[in-house]
Amino acid sequence: DLQNPAVVEKYFQTNISNFTYSGESELISKLIRLEIKNFSMSHNLKFIDMTDILKKKSLELKIYGPKDYAHFNKNGYEIISHEIYKNYW
Repeated sequence: DLQNPAVVEKYFQTNISNFTYSGESELISKLIRLEIKNFSMSHNLKFIDMTDILKKKSLELKIYGPKDYAHFNKNGYEIISHEIYKNYW
């Protein structure tokens, strides 16, 4: 639940912070996921969108950190692996 304006760091270009609004970030996220879904369908690949699942689970437990907040921790990876297993077996 981002508060407006949300700060987004763009490390791949500069170290300067860019401001964006949470609604804008959500729209960009949906467009990216739609592109991935369309690509997957056109190449006969299954795409599991983990976004809503991870958002919901993150309200219950920490899925990032504490050693590295840029990547999932054990909880995050267990959620992902469970969803993959559930969707393929």
